[in-house]
Amino acid sequence: MTLNAFINRWRNWWRIQLRDALELVLVPALAIFLPWPICFSLFKGLARLPVLYRIPVRRGLEQAAQRGWMATAESARWARDLRLVRLIDHADFYLMATRGTTWMKRYVQVDGHWPEPGQAGLLCTFHWGAGMWALRHAREQGLRLHMLLARFDPGVFAGHPVMLNYGRWRTDAVAREGGCPTIDPTQAGAPLRAALASREHVMAVMDVPSDMVKSTEVVDFLGHRVSMPSGLVRLAFEQQVPVTLFSMGINLETGQRHLRIRTLPPASDSSQLMKQVFAEMDALVRQSPTHWHFWGEAERIFAAPAPRS
Repeated sequence: MTLNAFINRWRNWWRIQLRDALELVLVPALAIFLPWPICFSLFKGLARLPVLYRIPVRRGLEQAAQRGWMATAESARWARDLRLVRLIDHADFYLMATRGTTWMKRYVQVDGHWPEPGQAGLLCTFHWGAGMWALRHAREQGLRLHMLLARFDPGVFAGHPVMLNYGRWRTDAVAREGGCPTIDPTQAGAPLRAALASREHVMAVMDVPSDMVKSTEVVDFLGHRVSMPSGLVRLAFEQQVPVTLFSMGINLETGQRHLRIRTLPPASDSSQLMKQVFAEMDALVRQSPTHWHFWGEAERIFAAPAPRS
C-alpha cells in the first residue's frame, strides 16, 4: 500500500467515525442537556441539513418515489421529516437514561390500556415512529417484557466501532427497560414458550424483511402482497394468548408523542390474526409515511417470495 493510499484510507476511516458519532451520539445526546421544547426546536432546524443521515435518507427517498409514495415536489419535506423522526428515535435512548415518569407524563399522550400483568400475551409494534418510551410505560404498568431482538453480531458493524457500541448500549437499554433478557429470534422456540408459560409478555417489532426469518405469510401492505414474519403470530394463536398492538407516533410540529394501544379481538385462525396485525401497520404507514424507518429497505420488504413455514 502506498503512502497516499494509506493516508486516504485513514482519512476515510475517521470520516466514517465522525459521521457515526455526530448522528448517533453528539447530536441526539443534546437531549440530555436541553429542555425538550428547546431541544425539539433545535432538532427541527438540524433536520433541514442534508449532512445528517445522508445515506439512509437518500435510500428512503429513492424507494418511496419508486413506489409512488413521494412526489418530486415533496422530496425536501420528506427528507426533513425522515431525518427528524430518526433523530428523535436516537434521542429517546438518551432521554430515557436521564428522564423519568414526570417527563413521560408531560410529553407522551396515551390512548388505550396495556393488558393486565400476570397473564401471557404478545405485544406487537412496527419500525414506525419512536417506540422506546412505550417500554417504560408498559413496565410502569407492571408488565415484564421479553423483547424479541436479533442476536447482536459485531461483524455487521465492521469498520464502525461507534455504531457497534451504540448498538450494544441500545440493546442493553431495551433489556433493562423491559425487565427481562432479550430473546434471539433464531433460538426463540423454547424461550418464547417459557415466557408465555410464566404468564409474561413477549414484545416484537413485526415488520422485518422476510429474508431474516424462517416462517412467513403473505399479507397486504400499501397495495402490494408482501411476506411478513408469521411464526410469532402462529404461536400466539396456538397458545391462545391475547395480541396487543401498540405504536408511538410523533407530532413533528410540537415534539409530543402519541402512544396508542389496542388489544385485537379473537381470531378464527392464525391467517386472520396475521391480517389484523398487518392491517395496523398498513394504516400507520398510510397515515404518516415518513414515520416508517424501513423505506431504505423497501426492496427487501416489497419482494414477495412464496410463503414459507
